[in-house]
Amino acid sequence: MRLVCADALLEAERGFKSDLIPDSSTEIMVELNGAELKHARYAILSHCWGVPGEGQKEVQFREMSELLSMNGTIRNEVRRRTGYMIILETCRRAQEDGLELVWIDTCCINKESSSELSEAINSMYKWYAGSDRCYTYLHDVETSEISADPDRKAFPKSNGLPKWFSRGWTLQELVAPRDIRFFNSRWEFIGRKKNLVDVLNWITQIPHRVLEEGLDSKRPSVAQIMSWASHRSTTREEDQAYSLLGLLGVYMPMLYGEGKHAFRRLQLEIMRTSNDQSIFAWGWQSRWTGWSNSFLADDPSYFRDCSDVVTMHHDEFVEALGCDVPEADWLNIPVKRLRTFTVTNDGIQIWLPLTPCEGSSSFFEATLACHCDGEYPVTIVLGRSKSNYFRYFGCSPNSGTVKIQFEEVFLPYKDDYHENDFGFELHCSDFSRQSVIPAGTKLAGNTLRLSNVNDFAVVIYKHSEDDAYFAVTFCYCRRKHSSRIICANEHISESVFQRLHLNALEDILLTERSVAGSQDERCNSLPTLQHFHFPRSVQGVRMVSTNRASFQSRCAVTLSTDLCPGCCGPDSNAIYKARVFGLMKDAIWNAPSAMLAPNNGSPPPLFVRANVPEIRVRMLASVVLQIMTETAWRLRSSVQC
Repeated sequence: MRLVCADALLEAERGFKSDLIPDSSTEIMVELNGAELKHARYAILSHCWGVPGEGQKEVQFREMSELLSMNGTIRNEVRRRTGYMIILETCRRAQEDGLELVWIDTCCINKESSSELSEAINSMYKWYAGSDRCYTYLHDVETSEISADPDRKAFPKSNGLPKWFSRGWTLQELVAPRDIRFFNSRWEFIGRKKNLVDVLNWITQIPHRVLEEGLDSKRPSVAQIMSWASHRSTTREEDQAYSLLGLLGVYMPMLYGEGKHAFRRLQLEIMRTSNDQSIFAWGWQSRWTGWSNSFLADDPSYFRDCSDVVTMHHDEFVEALGCDVPEADWLNIPVKRLRTFTVTNDGIQIWLPLTPCEGSSSFFEATLACHCDGEYPVTIVLGRSKSNYFRYFGCSPNSGTVKIQFEEVFLPYKDDYHENDFGFELHCSDFSRQSVIPAGTKLAGNTLRLSNVNDFAVVIYKHSEDDAYFAVTFCYCRRKHSSRIICANEHISESVFQRLHLNALEDILLTERSVAGSQDERCNSLPTLQHFHFPRSVQGVRMVSTNRASFQSRCAVTLSTDLCPGCCGPDSNAIYKARVFGLMKDAIWNAPSAMLAPNNGSPPPLFVRANVPEIRVRMLASVVLQIMTETAWRLRSSVQC
C-alpha cells in the first residue's frame, strides 16, 4: 500500500510558495506492506474524481512521485489543479488529527501497472476499513448539511442528490470505514457518519446496523448488497462489478474491455464461495413482463427491488415450505442438495423446489431460500423450452393444490440470443385501432415492437359496420413470435391480460417442441392464416402473418374484412398454416389446427386447443370453400377479360 506523507508534502508546498529549491531526497510517498501496514495509522480520502471537461483535473501517481524533481513550470501547473488542492486539504486535516500518512486513490495507485491496479481494487475495501479516519469531500454541496430530500435544481445530474451518493465506488467508501467525517465544497465540517445515520439510511437504503457496525459476521444477502448499488453508476462499465468486490467478499482479476461480462463473472465468483440463492431474486417484484435466457443479472440495477431480501438458513427454509413438500421428499433429499449449487459449462446446477403453474406444462414456480418482509420464501418463474430453462417475469397462476417437487435443473448464464427485438408491421385499413395494452408499448407508425423486456401486447380493434370489437395478441419469445385474433370487449382486465400472456408463451413453446420433433420444418416459414367470425354477422376477419424474407426480426400482419363461407359457427376462430394463391406457388396444406372460443359463459378471450377430428374437418371445409370462392372470382375475371 503506497501512502502520502502529509508532513513532507505540506513542508514541500511551503517551500514552493517561497521559491525554495526542493530537497530531492525528501520522501513524499512511502510504501508499506505486511506487519508495517497492519500497525500503521493513516487517514483516507473519499471523493468523486474531477471531470476534465469542467476544468477539474486530478494528480496521478507519476506526477506526485516526481513532484520534487520535475520542471518548475510543469510543477506549477500541477499545483494549480483542483485535485492537488484536495490532496493538500486532506493532508492538513490528517495533520490536525495527528495522522502522518494519507491514502488517496488518484495518486497512490500506479494505474500504468495492471497488476498493481488489480491488487489495489481487490484490497480497497480492506484499506478503507483499516483507516483511522475517512474524510469525505462533497465537492458540490454548498451548505453545512446533507438533506435527504432530492433537490434537482442543485444537483440536476445526479437525481437530486450530491454526486457522491450516485457513484459506484463510493458505496464501499461509505460502508467500510469506522469513522467518516463529511465536508462540503469549502471544506467546512458537516458531520460524522455515526451522527448522520438516519439521513444516510434514507438516501442509500443501507440498514442502520450496517452503517453503524459495518459488514460484521451477520452479512446481508447478496441481493441486498447489490440493491445498494442499483442506483449508482460508474464511468467504466466493468467497474460496476469491480467496485463491489470488497462488499461481497470475493477476489478476481481485472479485465478492462470485457464490458458487462465483468458483472456476470462477479456473480459466478460469488457462487463459488457462497450458497446464497438471493442472487437469483433480481426482478422478482419490479418486472411483470419479459423473459431472459440468462439467470444472471446484467448489472446491479436489476436488483433494485431486493433491498429487503434476506437469506434463509436451511432450517428456516424447511419450516417455511412445511406441508407444501411431501414428507417422503424431505426424507429422500440430502441436506447437501439444498445448501450447494455448482457452476458448470452447461449452466448452474442446482436443486430447486418447483411447482407447475396452473394450466401450463412449460412454466414452473421455483422457491428460493430467501424471503422479503414475511416468512414465505421469494419465488421466481422458470420457463422450459425443450430441455432448456429460461427466466419468465409475468404473473404465474399457482393451482395451490399441486405439491412442490424438488428437481435438479441447469440454469443457463450465457445469453446466446443477441437479437432481443422484434417488429410486427400492422396493415388494417378496414378497422380502427382503439387501444394498445399495456400502455407504453412501442408503436411507431404501423410497426409494433416487442422485446425480451416487453414481450407481449394486445391491440384492440373496432369494426365500424357491425360495431364489433376484437383484439389481436402479439407475443415474442426467444426468436419465436405469434399473433392471434381473440374475442374481446372494449377493455381487457389485468387478470385476463396475464392469462393471455401466459397462453401466448405456452403456444410458442408448444409449437417450438412440435416443430423440433417433426422432420418437416418448412412450416416455420409459411404464412399463418386466421379467420375470426363476428357474432351475429355474415362477416369476419382474416389475418395473414408473413415473415419478411429479408428481415428475420420482422413480420407483416394484414387484417382484412372477410365474408364468412357459411360453415363456421358463432365465435369460431380457425388458425392454419398453408400455401395458398397469392402467397405461394402451390396449394399444399400443412399442419392444420383449430382454436375455438368457449361458449359457456366463461371469459371469451381464454382459449383451449381443440384437436378433435370433427373440428379439423369443419375447419378444413371452411378453408376449402374459401379457396374455391377466390378461385371462381379469379376465373370469372379472366373470362370477362
